[in-house]
Amino acid sequence: MNLRLPGREILVFTHPHRTYDYAQYRQHHEEMMSWSEKYGCEGMLCSTSSYDYFDPWLWAQFLCSKTENLKPFIAINPIYMHPFSAARMVASLTHLYGRKIWVNFITGSAKADLEQLNDSLAKPERYARLGEYFGVMMQLLSSKQPIYFAGKHYTLNGATLMTHLEPELIPGITWSGESEVSIKMAAELNLLNLQMLPSGEVNDSNCKNKSLAFGIVARETPEEAWEAANKIYPPDRFGQKLLKVSMERNETDWKARIGKEMESLSTTSPPIVIRAGSEQGVRPKNPLYWLEPFKNKYADCPYLVGSYAELAEFVATLAKHEAHSFVLTIKTEEEFGHIDKVFRMVEINSP
Repeated sequence: MNLRLPGREILVFTHPHRTYDYAQYRQHHEEMMSWSEKYGCEGMLCSTSSYDYFDPWLWAQFLCSKTENLKPFIAINPIYMHPFSAARMVASLTHLYGRKIWVNFITGSAKADLEQLNDSLAKPERYARLGEYFGVMMQLLSSKQPIYFAGKHYTLNGATLMTHLEPELIPGITWSGESEVSIKMAAELNLLNLQMLPSGEVNDSNCKNKSLAFGIVARETPEEAWEAANKIYPPDRFGQKLLKVSMERNETDWKARIGKEMESLSTTSPPIVIRAGSEQGVRPKNPLYWLEPFKNKYADCPYLVGSYAELAEFVATLAKHEAHSFVLTIKTEEEFGHIDKVFRMVEINSP
């Protein structure tokens, strides 16, 4: 599934679609783990929030114990764990299973989560804390010497891990967020910035050295793709109500951006008829861009819907502008096969 191009490789991480039923949640996570390894994906996102049934660290350990090559992609939020504990967990997983771990640094933006744990920091200060967290954790993982650190949020007085990691096993890092402060800090720390797929023109500024999150529904023809998309992600009034509550209690820039784009599908004039199988309204500049899974709370990302040829052309554009990796929300094993066809077309036609 990873996209192999001349001289480089675009990594693919997977993320299960959202469900609030425990039995379905567990089943789909286990299936996603199996499918991701079968199709040769780089790793699987182990998310962290109050609505996730599994702790990401325990799920990462389970993933490593049940697969041979799949890498856990662990979301880290400072409100849940001290950086010393996080560093020790990364080192433990790396040494126990002999594979590189990936980490996604997030500040947490759901007001309910912040209030439940009495985290009253303003958004810029949460990013400042996250920066300290990153620095402390990486020093602990890479240094053989005791670590002394005096920051605003963390202080270490000679802290050390029993084992450090060799350079080739230092975890891969992404820094999540689309806000100005997030993008600035990612640049200052020289980290990959994880963002949602842009709805407009793809260029170096919104693609180069970024990890992009989205979903894909692909078929032989556009008509088949749109029919499949609406069948896989039908309207869900309960999901729509959940999204409305979520939007009101969230400070995430990407969610606000997608929410505005979703509203524009029915409020912008003059209207542009959406392609086969979807509601009337307008579509963002990218005609493959689809927000119904987001609207109905199946996924926290936009989707691309189209024929193999259309999607291969678009993915090739992402590659041309040097996207680093993709985080794909996928619902069924069948979709893995269709997405893999798209990626193989990109490889065959790559110069």
